[in-house]
Amino acid sequence: WDAVLAVLGLAVGFYFVFSYQGFVQRVGHYTPLDVAVGVVAIGLSIEAARRSVGLMLPVVSVLSLLYAYNGISQSLPNLIAHRGYDFVRISTFMYTTLDGLFGVVTYTLATYVVPFALFGAFLQRSGVGRFFINLPYALFGSSAAGTAQVAVIGSALLGTVSGSPVANVVTTGTFTLPLMRKGGYQPDVAGGIESAASSGSMFMPPVMGSAAFFMVEFTGIPYVEIIKIALIPGILYFLGVSVMVHLHAAKLGLKGLPKEELPQVGTVLREGWYLSLPLVILVVLLVKGYSPTVSAFWAIVSSVAVSWVKRENRMGLREIFDCLANGSTSIMTIASVAGAVGIIVGVMGISGLSYKFSTIILTLAQGKLFLTIVMVMLASFVLGCGVPIGAVYVILAILAPPALTEFGVPVVAAHLLLIWYSQLSGITPPVCLVAYAAAAITQSDPFRTGLAALKFSSYIFVIPLLFVYTPLLLTGTVLENTVAIVTAAIAVLTYAVVIQGYFLSRTTLPERILLGIGTVMMFSANFTFNGAAAVLIAAVVFFHVVRTRRLETLRQRA
Repeated sequence: WDAVLAVLGLAVGFYFVFSYQGFVQRVGHYTPLDVAVGVVAIGLSIEAARRSVGLMLPVVSVLSLLYAYNGISQSLPNLIAHRGYDFVRISTFMYTTLDGLFGVVTYTLATYVVPFALFGAFLQRSGVGRFFINLPYALFGSSAAGTAQVAVIGSALLGTVSGSPVANVVTTGTFTLPLMRKGGYQPDVAGGIESAASSGSMFMPPVMGSAAFFMVEFTGIPYVEIIKIALIPGILYFLGVSVMVHLHAAKLGLKGLPKEELPQVGTVLREGWYLSLPLVILVVLLVKGYSPTVSAFWAIVSSVAVSWVKRENRMGLREIFDCLANGSTSIMTIASVAGAVGIIVGVMGISGLSYKFSTIILTLAQGKLFLTIVMVMLASFVLGCGVPIGAVYVILAILAPPALTEFGVPVVAAHLLLIWYSQLSGITPPVCLVAYAAAAITQSDPFRTGLAALKFSSYIFVIPLLFVYTPLLLTGTVLENTVAIVTAAIAVLTYAVVIQGYFLSRTTLPERILLGIGTVMMFSANFTFNGAAAVLIAAVVFFHVVRTRRLETLRQRA
């Protein structure tokens, strides 16, 4: 049966390619063969999704098709009812147009995701991935949270091109998780830190888990502009996770690794500086205006070139073939669900539901912006319980942003907020697939690992609010943008203190409450609130330092 389905998959693909010109010329007049092949293509897409991710997504796809059928659509409540379409129209729309199975999801997958998935595979084989781990290991391995900082910084570096939190966990976690266990971290905490750091790979440009490419298609905003805007929030996220990890280690009195066990920074840079060239070439080409596909191609070529500097990294034809195979298989999950997601997106377009959805959300949220954001967040989480993380954004991207833009939220802010919230199910129990991957390596309880990941990555809930309520995405004047970045950075630091309950020593309850109030005030675009928050935070820090020093003096005398 697998062979039969594989042959059918090739057949419907080739039929589309060679018949597309005919589809365009006889639009509205389709042959029985067109209809039959369309039915087969729809069935194959749903079955591929079922095998890949289980029942939820295929069920939603089938319900979407039923929703489009005129025998059902006209009997629904007025808010979601529409005139509907017959069997032939649904089948041919999904298969013969560029709005269904071969719509934006498949196009973006083929045009952008595949080249960058291949690039990631070439980076690993050429030694670049190992360099991205060794450098932070040498820089921070001896600090209190050194082993955990390696996980955070290594995931940030690999995340720029990885594009998958689970792949990031598996890639960096096999090295960093044993190091964290050796440094004294509990298995579930180590897994939570790695999960939080790896989830940040979806926010850190230039790849952003392929979401940046989908965002280009949905918004029309140039790719380079998107990664420039997304860079600041991505840095803030990793800054926050890094500080939270440091405070956790200081609170528990953990120690770093002995310096004699660590590689020398100078040695790492001297022996491996050239390994950063593929990433540099990628960024330079993108900034100069080359397409992501062309930029990824030359970055891949440069990866092969730098691999020949050292004998153990050299890539011949066999190694290149292995990279092509590994890169292709790494995207099989999202590739397997592309058709099923395309069905959902196509139905939303043909039925007009995408235009009604914003009205539904606004009605349920009673016209309140914050409640609308909460509903978008909940929708992302619930959908992510049964749909791959990358597909959550794609499905909601045509539904949620229009509701947010009704309140004057910029389009780029609405989409970037959705990208962040689409990651919630990966680190939030009960699904927490990213945490499951980390727990498998540390042999810890997945649920406890998910709770730890939720704690260290809780910035996912907070930072997107700044996209809406402040000019953090550079939507204001130079002064407003600068203040927004500075206050957000301060608030990220104080938020870590509030969550961990530790600064120079354990914080008291009044200190945590006052710092929490100051943090909320810093997360504001009001200059008066920002100034008052700065005074409040400074006062709390001052009294905390005085109290800590007094306690230290008493301890020394005792």
